[in-house]
Order: sequence, then C-alpha cells, then structure tokens
Amino acid sequence: MTTPTHSALEVKPDWLRRLWERMTASYGHAWVSANGVTPQRDDGSLTIAGQTWATVIADLDGNQVAAGLKACVLSGREFPPKPGQFRLLCLGDPSEAEVLAELNAVNTQRSPFARLVWQRIDSYAWRHATPERREAMVRTAYAWATEYRSHGGRLPPDPVAEIGVDAPAPKVFTPEVANAEIDRIAAMLAGQAVGGAQ
Repeated sequence: MTTPTHSALEVKPDWLRRLWERMTASYGHAWVSANGVTPQRDDGSLTIAGQTWATVIADLDGNQVAAGLKACVLSGREFPPKPGQFRLLCLGDPSEAEVLAELNAVNTQRSPFARLVWQRIDSYAWRHATPERREAMVRTAYAWATEYRSHGGRLPPDPVAEIGVDAPAPKVFTPEVANAEIDRIAAMLAGQAVGGAQ
C-alpha cells in the first residue's frame, strides 16, 4: 500500500472533522486524550494524530467510513479503536469470534475474510484440535490477516465452483444374486486350492 502524499491527506478535512466529532461523541475523554480535541492545529495543518487517521481513511469512500463509525457505535466498547482497527471496521471484515464461528460451521459458504484466515491454518491440525486449540489457531491467523489487511492486502477471490465427486451408486444385490456370487467365488477358490496342491 502506498503512503498518501501530504496533499492526499488534506483532501478530506471535512471527513476528519466529522470523524473527530463522532468519535468524541461516542468515546468522550478516551478519544480526546488519545487523539486530541481536533485533527488540525491552529494554522490548519494536521496534528500527528490527524495525519495518522487521514492516512487510514485516505483511500476509503464515504460509505466505508460510515460503516466503520456505525460498527464503533454498535460495538459498545468503552475505548476507541486504534487507527488500524478502525480501518478494518470500515472494510467490513468480521470479528475474530465471527470468523471462529464460520470456520467451525459445517457446509457453509465462508466469507472472503474467513477464507483469508483459513489460509494460515493447518487443516489437519484443525480437524484434530480441541475447541480451545481452535480458538488459539484462529487468534494467531486472525492477527496475521488483520495485519495483512491493514497494509492494503486483498481478500482472496470467491471460489469459482466447488469440486464435487460423483460417487458411483452402490450396487444392491438380492439374496439370490449374493448367494450365486458366493458360490462362484467358493468354486473358484476350491479350484485354486486343488490346482495349488498339484
């Protein structure tokens, strides 16, 4: 991911101001003490926190930023997200708990983010893991995936199609057919035994 230039950071001053207002309304002192009262200095230039947050939202559209803000409000968390965490909320990536539930579900379509997490999990170890071990596996893979996404990493494409194997229909034998087959095999084996003794 390329770092936006200074002019790119200044493209969305209204977005930053609104972001600050919403975060201050949602988190109060916790937001202000971590990021300041405003993203801009008196001369109009961005503070360090303002530059950081501008970088995080520079390539996002208004709907994505709105989705991130909505996710913050709905999370009910006491403390504001860090910039990278907010970016993930804007991108709509599921939580660690949601990914764990997706990966534990059988025969379900997985989200692109869950498939990204799955790429970092040993499927053999997963099948034989306890629930606690599965949680630890997801935690590690989720941390990697969120880091990857925060640096602009893309989600894997949707699978083109599932590979299916057409199993042959089982043969159904009536008792008469089964007995005839047993007699045929017995005669064949008796002939080999006689032939082998010669």
